[in-house]
Amino acid sequence: ILQGMKDIAKDKNKQKTLEEVKAESLKPKRWDETLEKPPLDYSEFFDEVAGQFPGITIWEIENFLPNQIEEVAHGKFYEGDCYIVLKTAIDETGSLTWEIYFWIGEKAT
Repeated sequence: ILQGMKDIAKDKNKQKTLEEVKAESLKPKRWDETLEKPPLDYSEFFDEVAGQFPGITIWEIENFLPNQIEEVAHGKFYEGDCYIVLKTAIDETGSLTWEIYFWIGEKAT
């Protein structure tokens, strides 16, 4: 008899849990709860050391793909091209920080 009562109590708790789940699913979600980070793999476009050391890294976009430019060419942007600029620095705590910029030339197509 006691085992049967325990089973009934467990079933009641399961039903209550299901009811709570149903009630929660009816609540509208906040807009930021529905956002998902897309599973993107950038390893074919950027090498593994990009952003791992302090400094400036610049990529020129050619045929819709980024190509890293040599440091000697930094600061020379052409109005027919587009660029991605990554600034990697170390903050007060010793952690890496990143700032990403883009530049779209006036005559870029």
